[in-house]
Amino acid sequence: MNWTALFDRFSRRRISVFADFIDPFCYIGFHNLRAASQRNGIVIRWHGFELNPDTPLEGFAAQPASNSDLHAGMWASVCGSARKSGLELVEPPRIPNTEAAHSLVYAARKLDVKNPLIERIYRAYFSEQRDIGNRDVLTSLAQECGMPAPAWEEILITGRRAVARARAEAQQRALPGMPAFRHAGQTFFGALPLRFWNERLAGKATSEDQSQGVEETSCLTK
Repeated sequence: MNWTALFDRFSRRRISVFADFIDPFCYIGFHNLRAASQRNGIVIRWHGFELNPDTPLEGFAAQPASNSDLHAGMWASVCGSARKSGLELVEPPRIPNTEAAHSLVYAARKLDVKNPLIERIYRAYFSEQRDIGNRDVLTSLAQECGMPAPAWEEILITGRRAVARARAEAQQRALPGMPAFRHAGQTFFGALPLRFWNERLAGKATSEDQSQGVEETSCLTK
């Protein structure tokens, strides 16, 4: 096997995910990808992207703009999309700062608990209305998943660097929305359905599947 073929084979076993914890489409997209990755033996590489990097550490009350995914008039549609993936969402009352959550996931990147931890953080925010910007809450979620109690000072230092790298890469690639996925040299966007990923990983993905997912995408902020 030549080096090009070896690299192609290796890249097909990994999928990079650019996503934030405050976006429901990111939750749906990750949830579907995780199910497909478990079935197909794919490694997920998490690139935590803060959609609102200027959010204060204490967060703020949710007051969505008219075009936001969390606007009251759109929430029913978001929940309908989530139910197709077996998820029940509750409208969050607050927008948290997600730097600590991304830092925690980065600290777990080499552990088997990483993907369950990502899903647990999403569920805590979108189903249980917990403050995922609070370190005590995050510590509890980490321990639920079997991760040791985080050493926050160290985790935040390395996590901030990881978040900065993820933002720089997303900007370099000119990603227009979240969630974004990189697989085998191609980029896909949106809350793509489980069927898309199963077919994609089997080499059978269709353009129709891709267009369905792109509609369920949140625009990036600079």
